[in-house]
Amino acid sequence: MDDRWCIPTATTPTTHIIKLPIGEIRQPDAVLDLSESVDNEYLCLALAQALGFAVPEAEIITTRSIRALAVERFDRRWAQENTRLLRLPQEDLCQAFGIPSSMKYESDGGPGIASIMAFLLGSSEALKDRDDFMKFIVFQWLIGATDGHAKNFSIFLQPGGSYRLTPFYDIISAFPLLAARVCISATLSCR
Repeated sequence: MDDRWCIPTATTPTTHIIKLPIGEIRQPDAVLDLSESVDNEYLCLALAQALGFAVPEAEIITTRSIRALAVERFDRRWAQENTRLLRLPQEDLCQAFGIPSSMKYESDGGPGIASIMAFLLGSSEALKDRDDFMKFIVFQWLIGATDGHAKNFSIFLQPGGSYRLTPFYDIISAFPLLAARVCISATLSCR
């Protein structure tokens, strides 16, 4: 509001999602260092946008020496009088498939590429959505984005029961992590 960040009250919708660095994630056999996740996601979003993918606008912000990623919500629009923020109906693919978020990965019983492609046949923009989705899957593979699960793809719900794919979001490359692992396994000093 007036180029300032504000915290919403009660049921006021937000305009952005503020994402802090993920930090370290401890796993049984390794520690994943995602302390650079803000820059990583920003660069992945910028690359996706440069390649023509629909992605939300994002910027890196710093407040009280904390760097964060401010991602503009694609499921919000200002009302015509520009005084009220409206929520646009959307749901992630776990919701669309009627499965719990614990099944977001195909390996846990969630939808895979074939299921999602079949689902997108029902989209109001089926040809475009299916084309964009497959191109995005290839893009994720090329940048080493390993978190392409059913909660990271969504659809806009439209009047009359129709739907279409939303912009792509939550894109992080695992290549920095893979490079660190290769350096460790080769006992090289990498930086």
